Amino acid sequence: MTFGVALLWLLTCAAGASVAGLVRVPLRLEERTAVAIVAGVALGALCSLGTTLAFGMNAPGVLAGPVLLGLLGLGVSFGMGDLRDPWRESLAEVPARWRSRELWPPLALLVAAVTGFSVLFAHTLFVTGQDINAGFSTVWADWSLHATAASSFAVGHNLPPHDPIFSGTPFRYPFLPDFHSGMLLELGASPGAALAVPDAVLCVAAALLLASLARRLTGSVAVGVVAMSICLLGGGVGASGLWWDACARAGVSVPRCAPIQVALHPGDAVKVVRAVPATVADQPRAYDGLLTDTGLQPAGNIQWYTPMMAWWLPQRTFVHGFAIALAVLLLVHSGLARPPPAWSPFLVAGALAGLLPLVHVHSLVALGLTLPLVAAVRRRREWLGLLGVTLVLAVPRLAQIASGGHGVEQGPFGSNAFPYLEPGWKWNLDSDPGRIVSLSTNGIGGVASRIVHVFLTPGFWGFWLLNTGILLPACAVLLGTAAMRLARPMGVDEERPRPADPTIPDGLALLCAPFMLLFLIANVVVFQSWDWDNTKLFAYWQMAAALLVGAWVVRWWRGGMWRAATATVALASVLLSGGLVMLRQLPWTPSGTNPGSYTWASHDDRVLADQVAARTPRNAVILTGGRPNDPLLILAGRTAVMGYPGWLNSYGTDFGSRPDDVRAMYVGCANDSSCPVPGLLRRYGVSFVELGGWERDNQSANESWWAAHYPVLVRSGDVTVYDVRRS
Repeated sequence: MTFGVALLWLLTCAAGASVAGLVRVPLRLEERTAVAIVAGVALGALCSLGTTLAFGMNAPGVLAGPVLLGLLGLGVSFGMGDLRDPWRESLAEVPARWRSRELWPPLALLVAAVTGFSVLFAHTLFVTGQDINAGFSTVWADWSLHATAASSFAVGHNLPPHDPIFSGTPFRYPFLPDFHSGMLLELGASPGAALAVPDAVLCVAAALLLASLARRLTGSVAVGVVAMSICLLGGGVGASGLWWDACARAGVSVPRCAPIQVALHPGDAVKVVRAVPATVADQPRAYDGLLTDTGLQPAGNIQWYTPMMAWWLPQRTFVHGFAIALAVLLLVHSGLARPPPAWSPFLVAGALAGLLPLVHVHSLVALGLTLPLVAAVRRRREWLGLLGVTLVLAVPRLAQIASGGHGVEQGPFGSNAFPYLEPGWKWNLDSDPGRIVSLSTNGIGGVASRIVHVFLTPGFWGFWLLNTGILLPACAVLLGTAAMRLARPMGVDEERPRPADPTIPDGLALLCAPFMLLFLIANVVVFQSWDWDNTKLFAYWQMAAALLVGAWVVRWWRGGMWRAATATVALASVLLSGGLVMLRQLPWTPSGTNPGSYTWASHDDRVLADQVAARTPRNAVILTGGRPNDPLLILAGRTAVMGYPGWLNSYGTDFGSRPDDVRAMYVGCANDSSCPVPGLLRRYGVSFVELGGWERDNQSANESWWAAHYPVLVRSGDVTVYDVRRS
């Protein structure tokens, strides 16, 4: 770790501590520390964005951000008292909590979270020989985009921000997490560390925040531990495929593996059970469907992938947004627990929520749909403070996002218009495509009956049982019993008084109920071009469901042997699929089972990127073929005319004629007298052209034409970069 990187983290911690010191309600040490971490990273990055816009993307500009945040915290504290007082109060509780062993569970959680996330994120991007490899396929794919954004800031000095994969357009993708990684790159961190360390830190903070929120709502840290486990590994019944794969390994035919046949032939059952450990150690397929073709999926239409593999490791904006959302929920709950007025937690929560348009829009949607329902029940003037601060920070960015395109009905890669209605989400992949209804063309007239039909179809609910197991019915039962308890007036049926310690406390029910509404909304409205992205909303429903199930499981663990066994089996059914997937992905899993590492940037890629970075202007626009992990983007930080179209299409990009123009430029000209290529190069402001195997295979690039017309700037491996500035 370089001195600059260490100094940035030190300043970030100090700045976050100043923000957490503004919260003038009781918070335990782990709660205040987690809030400080989230605030320091998120608000510190925002301040650094401002200072680098003013002073440039350099070490002083980057380091000035957290310093500015700390000074702002000191300024706001005037009239409120010493920023150190809340920290002293949190620290003063530690000796008594240690003696009573109350501090031991959160400390054990901290150790487990630091250890686990360190191991996983250390395997995201790592150097082997002279190559940079990705340990997971989803990281290889998603982090190529995030590295492109981070490098565009650190190497390309992309300020004010423009889209590095679609030149000449504003950067509407939530870029603040990648700007933070760009800050670390600027100070000397490696690409892997710059991307992985902030995510690992925020994952640890999220675990502490969820456990603390659960303790406040249920009185038990164990509920939060169970809930976090479900948020990381929760899945459906895909693990049932393990039985059938063990049957195949044991040489038992498929018909004789059916449950009724196994019951009639216990000898076969013994063979299969003996084959299970070997099958787990050498899994022939992924049991959540993420890395398995549809026809080979163990249980049918599985769209709910293991969260650790689908969100927590690859999707950096999700990690940052989820940590911020949890901090907001904890601060709101801490404020509601105090008699009014208790402005400080609401105002700090508003500052964090206001960042979400720059961090993770789906998290803002989730909070925007759920918190008003909580506010309607728990009416406090402090909600206005949260709303006001949120709007001040969020509206400028929201206006920029709203002013951008929302896709087109007919584009080069199909329709990518959004939002639209898709009743039932992805439950029936074989149904008529007419189930998808664009708001811009058909409106919502006539759709109500279709929505009702879907929600009354057993197959729809079967789809969610298949994908998430007991979570959905458990939510219905647990919230239903809580609602009936709350609805029964006092004094009615005095022989059955209200329980003093219910399984689902009132506060937990109030927090979780709005997220059930979010589940219904996300099953109707798709908020982005790619419908699978609605999982980023379902993740918040899963969080609420995990808290409910966690409260029930912990309660039954304390209720006797049979209840404890039932709760354990129920929890195992939710975690088994994800647990098997992660066992398959661990670095030390035998190579026959683990898909292995993936080359993210080869030695030739790194040499090419270094040469281009050294010999081209920072703001150079380069014609590339749309390779996801293009070294000129992920390492050299340059801007592409058009990057990977899969990402751009999912953001609702209006491509216009750009894909055809890119191909036309690569193909070259048969007749130089009427060649459109020079005009297209000038139109898009292209200074350099990258041409290698990817461009030959995917863009039909005519290398001989380019070699005959333009000088070579650099060459590495099979890739040549041509200098076209004279066009």
